[in-house]
Amino acid sequence: MYTPARFLDLHVLQPVTAANLNRDADNDPKTISFGNTTRAFVSPQAWKRPIRLNVEQDLGEHAARTRMVPPLVARKLQEAQWPEELATFASAQIVHSAKKDGLQHNDQEGYRTQAMLYLPTDVIDDLVALCEKHRTELEEALAAHTPKKKIAPVLPTKDLAAHLTRRTASINLFGRMLAELPAGHVEAAVQMAPAFSAHQSDPQPDFFTAVEDLPQDGDFGSAHLQTAFLTTSLFYRFATINITDLHHNLGPAATADTVNALVELFVQHFILSMPGGKKTSTAPHTVPDVVHYAVRDRRSVSYGAAFEQPVTAAPQGGYTAPARQALADYAATISRLLGTRHLVAHGHTGTSAKPIKNLGAHHASFDDLAAACAAAATADLTPAGPAVTGLILRLAGLLQSSGERGVFHYRDTCAFPTRSSLIGMFAAAQGRPREHALDPYPHLKAPGDTTAPSHRDLTITIRIDQPGTLYRDFHTVGGGRPREQSLRTGDGTRRKPSASTLVSHRDYLTDAVFTLAVTGPAPLTRHIAETLERPRFGLFLGRRACLPDEPLVLNPDSPDPVQELLTRTPLTRDRPPGPTDTHLPTTFVWEHPPPDTDPTTPPDRESTSEPTNLTRHARRHLPRPLWMTTEPLPAHLYAGPRPIHALTTYMHGEPA
Repeated sequence: MYTPARFLDLHVLQPVTAANLNRDADNDPKTISFGNTTRAFVSPQAWKRPIRLNVEQDLGEHAARTRMVPPLVARKLQEAQWPEELATFASAQIVHSAKKDGLQHNDQEGYRTQAMLYLPTDVIDDLVALCEKHRTELEEALAAHTPKKKIAPVLPTKDLAAHLTRRTASINLFGRMLAELPAGHVEAAVQMAPAFSAHQSDPQPDFFTAVEDLPQDGDFGSAHLQTAFLTTSLFYRFATINITDLHHNLGPAATADTVNALVELFVQHFILSMPGGKKTSTAPHTVPDVVHYAVRDRRSVSYGAAFEQPVTAAPQGGYTAPARQALADYAATISRLLGTRHLVAHGHTGTSAKPIKNLGAHHASFDDLAAACAAAATADLTPAGPAVTGLILRLAGLLQSSGERGVFHYRDTCAFPTRSSLIGMFAAAQGRPREHALDPYPHLKAPGDTTAPSHRDLTITIRIDQPGTLYRDFHTVGGGRPREQSLRTGDGTRRKPSASTLVSHRDYLTDAVFTLAVTGPAPLTRHIAETLERPRFGLFLGRRACLPDEPLVLNPDSPDPVQELLTRTPLTRDRPPGPTDTHLPTTFVWEHPPPDTDPTTPPDRESTSEPTNLTRHARRHLPRPLWMTTEPLPAHLYAGPRPIHALTTYMHGEPA
């Protein structure tokens, strides 16, 4: 069944003495206006970096953000006695061989990458070893290369991409944007808000001088005069961890204990880490006054709005007590508004020895709180990965065509159904026009959910039962019509009679059969199954001329459709298995790294099939990584020369 995301929310009130934790372009403390009041402000990056470095230090696995991977590889190769020219050529291969057309880079600066790469620091040594392994090929390529020609890739792309997309625990926590290598993209499990003062906080001047310790005759006064600005603040800090995403990032092999340990470590360093801005002259090494956590299902909740009206100092002075009360009052308000149905656990600790009402269980120390909230957040973790509920479809017909890169007079087809063509078919079944095909489904939103399910929640796994044969159709449009009915050109005018016929070629697959597992939130997959069986608009397999055979929906509500593809769903093949065959090798296409594989495995290909706009004349798609595997399916799944009998038996729930 569909499992909602689980979040660990962390709220901190932290007094900071005179400091400049995070400077603006003028070297002054950053400020922001909130509630029509000037507040001290610290960017999330300024606090996130020391947390990340401390987590990596404790785990003993370090990562770095850098553009310098190729120059560093070249330097290490030269240290290993490689000739400078060969070392430079090998470092150029890092960018040229990483993907088709290479990574964007600056060849005038040692082939440093245009984008910063976030990767484990020991990847440099791995890349050096890869170059050593292929030294002979590199030497031959260098000898054949001429300076005016583009450098041809030599290093194996799959091995190189595997190194560049490798992860550490901190990458799984904080995420990684790697647009040029989509398989290296990691959705951040941690979100961190800017810290701001709970009260008005204006920068205050600090006039200082530096005395000349070795004055010469005639020297008077100070050698240096300067005015710096500092702030004193009680900061509200907020971060949330999507525990479900973190578990998914760590991969199916990650146990609940592994997730628990990483969450506890993050909480400890979130509480105690400090930005390093101007620390030498301010030493702002304070600890929080109060730390509060809440473990919630479905969504996280910031308490930042509690301080939209700035707190005022207590009669005896100080902001901590009023801010503490404002935090507790707002926590009570959130519980009243949202209820406690999705509140799994909450608690707090701080400088006050007495429990604070509305903030949950009271813990004695920061370490106790970190252990308790990590245990509550990771209790009853479900297996990482997409939800295993959905439907099973069978796409078969005389013709199928899922265009991928078709332009102008040539319309291609992918070797299997694309995500875009399938989402279009689902929208047609529901009676949605093109401009609303990608809209979410608000009527399917579960109670307590803040967002409606959408096509982005679906994961599609394709089993290629029968790949079919490529067929190219010669196609004409517009011939034999009078001038006033001829086709229009790009500028809107009519074509001349001599050029009225538009010739094109269109590719199709004939005699192809694909069986699909569509997984996602149960309400959405059941709705898709119901509408496919009673479609509002006509259904087709990519193009209107490609009509699907029946049955289309094999199983409208499978608890684990991917497992069914592997073990139960009948397999259509043009040839029967041999008398000694116990398994039938079958190709699968996955949108995520396949089960029981390393989650950092790079994809085998990209498909431009992630729709972002399906409106006519404005269609736009983004690339999506795909993984291809060959799975040994049991030979008894063969559906026979007349598959309809085996399919009917399967649909009625009888053993395959």
